[in-house]
Amino acid sequence: SVVPYVQYKRLSVYSYNYDLLPMLYSYTMRTITSVFFDIDGTLTSFTTNDVPRSARDAVEICRQKGIKTALATGRSPQELQAVQRTLDMDFDGCVCMTGQIAYDGKGTYRDEYLKHEEIELFISYIPDHPDISVHFSEKDYGYFNRIGAEVTKLYKDLGGTVNKAVIDDPMRALDHNIYQFSMFVPLDVEKELDTMFTHIRPVRWHPDFADFIPADGGKDKGIQAMLDAWGLGREGCVVFGDGGNDIDMLDYAGIGVAMGNAHPSVKSHADYVAQSVDDDGVYKALKHFGIV
Repeated sequence: SVVPYVQYKRLSVYSYNYDLLPMLYSYTMRTITSVFFDIDGTLTSFTTNDVPRSARDAVEICRQKGIKTALATGRSPQELQAVQRTLDMDFDGCVCMTGQIAYDGKGTYRDEYLKHEEIELFISYIPDHPDISVHFSEKDYGYFNRIGAEVTKLYKDLGGTVNKAVIDDPMRALDHNIYQFSMFVPLDVEKELDTMFTHIRPVRWHPDFADFIPADGGKDKGIQAMLDAWGLGREGCVVFGDGGNDIDMLDYAGIGVAMGNAHPSVKSHADYVAQSVDDDGVYKALKHFGIV
């Protein structure tokens, strides 16, 4: 089954005034065949650490109408175990670790880890900066080199949607595939680190840390792999996100929806700005497009 809808096409002029949106966009008929959702700040609220009832209903309606639904998250498959207890919802597939792994119940369609030589370069940086907390993400295991105050605060804020933090030797990264690492550093240090690497770039969805992923990676790459496996085009793909690591997929999809709680820099890449996650943004946006 497919659902026709009237899509707003992005123009060069952008406004945060919802009343002006119809005047700033032209209409074109499309068919929605897939919807991808970020988790933190999109499906789950940072206030309640839960999914609004309206968002659960919206996802279920999509599935009932034959629209493919999937997660598009920075979390690893292993980290999803904790958040799935909160989500308690069924999806057709998942794009993990900011696009580096994409899979469904039938197979894995993208599996890209960081280049080992770049990891070696990064490991050599850590001893000279012992106060920086870093999280290393393998496919089925994740660990910190140390747990600083920022990490403790983050885990407290995320509540039951995260597993217990684990500390391990960062040298482990030299002989295990690392798909992304997350550094708890301010923006100026992030920019400094960005100049170190040739094949790695930072993306940030939280003020306290940045995720470092392959320079040619991103959620858009994982979504593309998933759509190719499903035989679907990006024109009929809708994505929902709120963080800096969602910008790639907002640009890629047929329609990119930024949550009302997103940073203005993220909203500027969206075709449509929804209300916040706590104000039933997912449901209302899908209703706007005639899906629910």
